[in-house]
Amino acid sequence: MTKWLYCPECRAELDGSGEFAKCPKGHFVKYNTPVISAFGFFEFDGKYLFMKRDYRPRKGFWSVPAGFLENNETAEEGLAREAKEEANIDIDISKLEYIGSFYQEYGDKYGTKNVGIGYKYRFDALPKIELNDEHSDYLWATLDDAPEIASTDVRDALEYLQNKLSKMV
Repeated sequence: MTKWLYCPECRAELDGSGEFAKCPKGHFVKYNTPVISAFGFFEFDGKYLFMKRDYRPRKGFWSVPAGFLENNETAEEGLAREAKEEANIDIDISKLEYIGSFYQEYGDKYGTKNVGIGYKYRFDALPKIELNDEHSDYLWATLDDAPEIASTDVRDALEYLQNKLSKMV
């Protein structure tokens, strides 16, 4: 299917008069280009923060602090916002280390095209984690002991980091 005509949630005819095809009831937007997200591997003492998703898609799987960018927001600003929203942690964006950009199709049903921009961040002291309602649990683990990751972009970045760090040893 190359053109979306109906909302996959309520079957209403999509409004295609704007830049994107949209459900008039607000259930669905079909983007024609990839949407951008940012995610971070947050490290303290050789272990990384992983958070268990408590929402769809991929509820029950693990991720790292991540989210879609908002209008007029850089990837670094978006990651700082998501870290605060999801885990109540503050980061200094000047200390983010760029890992790379990673493609995925986000969502089990609709397959939104997504490019995730990945970063690594090192804490000097163990931060106090306070999860919001998007996550049910968290853990600190080495990259080799990482739990099953929900999204393709973060999984690919994890593999990239594992390979990069193994070559440094």
